[in-house]
Amino acid sequence: MSSLMNDVQGLLELYEASYMCVHGEDILDEAISFTTTHLTLATATLDYPLSEQVTHALKQSIRRGLPRVEDLDFTRKLPFARDRVVEGYFWIMGVCFEPQYSLGRKMMTKVIAMASIVVDTYDLYATYDELIPYTDAI
Repeated sequence: MSSLMNDVQGLLELYEASYMCVHGEDILDEAISFTTTHLTLATATLDYPLSEQVTHALKQSIRRGLPRVEDLDFTRKLPFARDRVVEGYFWIMGVCFEPQYSLGRKMMTKVIAMASIVVDTYDLYATYDELIPYTDAI
Protein backbone atom coordinates (compact mmCIF):
# COMPACT_ATOMS: atom_id res chain seq x y z
CA MET A 1 0.00 0.00 0.00
CA SER A 2 2.76 2.49 0.84
CA SER A 3 4.49 1.80 -2.48
CA LEU A 4 1.28 2.86 -4.26
CA MET A 5 1.12 6.08 -2.25
CA ASN A 6 4.73 6.86 -3.28
CA ASP A 7 4.02 6.20 -6.97
CA VAL A 8 2.47 9.55 -7.90
CA GLN A 9 2.34 8.74 -11.61
CA GLY A 10 0.50 5.48 -10.80
CA LEU A 11 -1.90 7.33 -8.51
CA LEU A 12 -2.57 9.87 -11.23
CA GLU A 13 -3.28 7.14 -13.77
CA LEU A 14 -5.61 5.37 -11.31
CA TYR A 15 -7.33 8.70 -10.61
CA GLU A 16 -7.93 9.34 -14.31
CA ALA A 17 -9.04 5.75 -14.99
CA SER A 18 -11.45 5.85 -12.05
CA TYR A 19 -13.48 8.53 -13.79
CA MET A 20 -14.49 5.95 -16.38
CA CYS A 21 -16.88 4.55 -13.77
CA VAL A 22 -20.62 4.45 -14.12
CA HIS A 23 -23.23 4.90 -11.42
CA GLY A 24 -23.04 2.17 -8.81
CA GLU A 25 -19.37 1.19 -9.16
CA ASP A 26 -18.45 1.71 -5.53
CA ILE A 27 -14.87 0.47 -5.88
CA LEU A 28 -14.07 3.12 -8.47
CA ASP A 29 -15.79 5.78 -6.36
CA GLU A 30 -13.51 4.76 -3.48
CA ALA A 31 -10.51 4.88 -5.84
CA ILE A 32 -11.38 8.46 -6.76
CA SER A 33 -11.59 9.42 -3.09
CA PHE A 34 -8.34 7.60 -2.22
CA THR A 35 -6.33 9.02 -5.10
CA THR A 36 -7.71 12.53 -4.64
CA THR A 37 -6.58 12.55 -1.01
CA HIS A 38 -3.10 11.24 -1.73
CA LEU A 39 -2.52 13.32 -4.86
CA THR A 40 -3.56 16.47 -2.98
CA LEU A 41 -1.03 15.70 -0.25
CA ALA A 42 1.69 14.93 -2.79
CA THR A 43 1.37 18.12 -4.86
CA ALA A 44 3.52 20.16 -2.46
CA THR A 45 6.57 17.93 -2.98
CA LEU A 46 6.35 17.27 -6.72
CA ASP A 47 8.62 18.71 -9.37
CA TYR A 48 7.47 20.38 -12.57
CA PRO A 49 5.88 19.18 -14.92
CA LEU A 50 4.32 16.40 -12.81
CA SER A 51 3.13 18.92 -10.22
CA GLU A 52 1.29 20.90 -12.90
CA GLN A 53 -0.22 17.73 -14.38
CA VAL A 54 -1.50 16.57 -10.98
CA THR A 55 -2.89 20.00 -10.09
CA HIS A 56 -4.70 20.21 -13.42
CA ALA A 57 -6.09 16.68 -13.09
CA LEU A 58 -7.42 17.40 -9.61
CA LYS A 59 -9.10 20.54 -10.90
CA GLN A 60 -10.53 18.79 -13.95
CA SER A 61 -9.79 15.22 -14.95
CA ILE A 62 -9.28 14.32 -18.58
CA ARG A 63 -12.59 12.45 -18.58
CA ARG A 64 -14.48 15.56 -17.44
CA GLY A 65 -12.63 18.02 -19.65
CA LEU A 66 -11.93 18.78 -23.24
CA PRO A 67 -8.15 18.59 -23.60
CA ARG A 68 -8.19 19.86 -27.18
CA VAL A 69 -9.97 23.03 -26.12
CA GLU A 70 -7.92 23.43 -22.91
CA ASP A 71 -4.66 23.03 -24.82
CA LEU A 72 -5.69 26.06 -26.97
CA ASP A 73 -5.44 28.32 -23.84
CA PHE A 74 -7.37 31.21 -25.39
CA THR A 75 -7.42 33.35 -22.26
CA ARG A 76 -3.61 33.60 -22.24
CA LYS A 77 -2.92 33.55 -25.98
CA LEU A 78 -5.81 35.80 -27.01
CA PRO A 79 -6.25 38.24 -24.11
CA PHE A 80 -8.09 40.71 -26.38
CA ALA A 81 -10.92 38.23 -27.01
CA ARG A 82 -13.97 38.28 -24.80
CA ASP A 83 -14.83 35.15 -22.84
CA ARG A 84 -18.45 34.73 -23.85
CA VAL A 85 -19.10 31.07 -23.10
CA VAL A 86 -21.74 31.72 -20.43
CA GLU A 87 -23.44 34.38 -22.53
CA GLY A 88 -23.50 32.02 -25.52
CA TYR A 89 -24.89 29.19 -23.43
CA PHE A 90 -27.73 31.32 -22.10
CA TRP A 91 -28.50 32.56 -25.59
CA ILE A 92 -28.79 29.02 -26.97
CA MET A 93 -30.67 27.94 -23.82
CA GLY A 94 -33.45 30.32 -24.86
CA VAL A 95 -33.66 28.61 -28.24
CA CYS A 96 -33.24 24.93 -27.26
CA PHE A 97 -34.33 24.59 -23.65
CA GLU A 98 -35.68 21.03 -23.72
CA PRO A 99 -33.51 18.41 -21.92
CA GLN A 100 -33.11 16.24 -25.03
CA TYR A 101 -31.22 19.07 -26.75
CA SER A 102 -28.36 19.24 -24.21
CA LEU A 103 -25.78 17.99 -26.72
CA GLY A 104 -26.93 20.59 -29.24
CA ARG A 105 -26.65 23.33 -26.60
CA LYS A 106 -23.06 22.31 -25.84
CA MET A 107 -22.12 22.24 -29.51
CA MET A 108 -23.76 25.58 -30.28
CA THR A 109 -22.12 27.18 -27.25
CA LYS A 110 -18.72 26.15 -28.65
CA VAL A 111 -19.63 27.51 -32.08
CA ILE A 112 -20.74 30.82 -30.55
CA ALA A 113 -17.51 31.05 -28.51
CA MET A 114 -15.36 30.42 -31.59
CA ALA A 115 -17.34 32.91 -33.67
CA SER A 116 -16.92 35.47 -30.90
CA ILE A 117 -13.14 35.00 -31.03
CA VAL A 118 -13.15 35.49 -34.80
CA VAL A 119 -15.22 38.66 -34.47
CA ASP A 120 -12.98 40.03 -31.72
CA THR A 121 -9.92 39.31 -33.85
CA TYR A 122 -11.43 41.32 -36.68
CA ASP A 123 -12.68 44.17 -34.51
CA LEU A 124 -10.01 44.62 -31.87
CA TYR A 125 -6.73 43.10 -32.83
CA ALA A 126 -5.77 42.75 -36.46
CA THR A 127 -4.77 45.40 -38.95
CA TYR A 128 -6.34 45.57 -42.39
CA ASP A 129 -3.28 44.00 -44.03
CA GLU A 130 -3.35 41.12 -41.54
CA LEU A 131 -7.05 40.55 -42.10
CA ILE A 132 -6.75 39.82 -45.80
CA PRO A 133 -4.94 36.44 -45.43
CA TYR A 134 -6.95 35.75 -42.27
CA THR A 135 -10.19 36.18 -44.20
CA ASP A 136 -8.89 33.95 -46.98
CA ALA A 137 -7.99 31.26 -44.44
CA ILE A 138 -11.42 31.32 -42.85
